[in-house]
Amino acid sequence: GVILLDTYAENPKFAKNTPIDDQAVDVLSHCLDKSDHHKLFEELADAKFDPSFWASLSASDCLRYDYKRFATMHGDGRSFSFGTSSVLLPLSHILTKGDLSIAAMKYLHHADADERVDACAILSLVTDPATKRPHRELLVVSTDATMLSKFRAFATGNAHGDILPQTNLLLEEVPVTTEENLSPLHFALFRQGNAAASRKQVAPALQHFACDFLAGTSP
Repeated sequence: GVILLDTYAENPKFAKNTPIDDQAVDVLSHCLDKSDHHKLFEELADAKFDPSFWASLSASDCLRYDYKRFATMHGDGRSFSFGTSSVLLPLSHILTKGDLSIAAMKYLHHADADERVDACAILSLVTDPATKRPHRELLVVSTDATMLSKFRAFATGNAHGDILPQTNLLLEEVPVTTEENLSPLHFALFRQGNAAASRKQVAPALQHFACDFLAGTSP
């Protein structure tokens, strides 16, 4: 079931399969008829993307549902880290959750330096119910307005892979609207035109920015 979800039912169009995935499917194939694979995938995908489930979660639960931290070190010992959260609801819904500020600050001001991050990157994936086409967004949250301004320039500059040819995210910045004062947080929201690019493609772009940012700032 997990393999089917991660590989979009082993659909070669999405190129999500790894050799280990294929080997595991071969080993487990006796557990389920091949004809039932697509049915199982649809049942699990419906549950995973269920809007009512995501609406019931707090911002804190959304951010920790699928969280990974990426740190980049500079030669002088300084570091820059992103906390990345993958969510399955529109980011406009995240922005209206009442505990978003508290949830983000838990990562940005974490007491443990090894867990603290300089920015939270929230990656959204939703599927259009009519067309079944995936849509992705990226929201970057930080208390550092200057850094976020530089990230905007980096993101739009790399909109068509101009900086990172292998990471063509097709990012387009869109206005951020919130229903409450979320100071001291600052936000940058992007529509991701390349819906096939998951965290495996977004994370290297974030790390590339982190390297550039550290190189361009004084200790």
